[in-house]
Amino acid sequence: ERDALHRRLRERVDQEQDLIARATASQNRLHALVRRLCPEWDALVGDLEHAVYQQFLLHYAPWDRPRESTLRRFLGTHNVRGEDAVRRLVELARTARALGTDRAFQALLLEQIRAEVRLLAALRTELDRVRADLAALYAALPQAPIYDSFPGIGPKLGPRLAAWFGSAPARHFPSKRQA
Repeated sequence: ERDALHRRLRERVDQEQDLIARATASQNRLHALVRRLCPEWDALVGDLEHAVYQQFLLHYAPWDRPRESTLRRFLGTHNVRGEDAVRRLVELARTARALGTDRAFQALLLEQIRAEVRLLAALRTELDRVRADLAALYAALPQAPIYDSFPGIGPKLGPRLAAWFGSAPARHFPSKRQA
């Protein structure tokens, strides 16, 4: 039973690492695409954990010139009340310009950006689910309090150590008599 628990923990740790790598690659692709279309929007890519910036990229194009009242309504539907966020998006909508003049190419880049935004959102949702499962598996380990008692071991490192050591940590640290 404990070995099965450690195997599931190891699998979840591996899955989390894979999802992190995929999300990072997706965010890097998104940065590259946005820079090719509209460099002013690149700052939004770093803030995509906020749903409003995802929705902004999904709903507006650099050649759209929505009025401030339209953007305020859009932001209100996404429960954004902070004046700084409102000013930021209003300014971006006002000043952002797509690079180049080929509208068909720009539209293609925009569709790629939107697909990448949707993919990144799905990866982050799955990553949250895996992290919750990882935390539950770790909490079920009888050795979890021991790992948690080590200085500097927190909710991220504890499950990784437990997965790495498995159910028999002594095999990684032989006693002086065995050495």
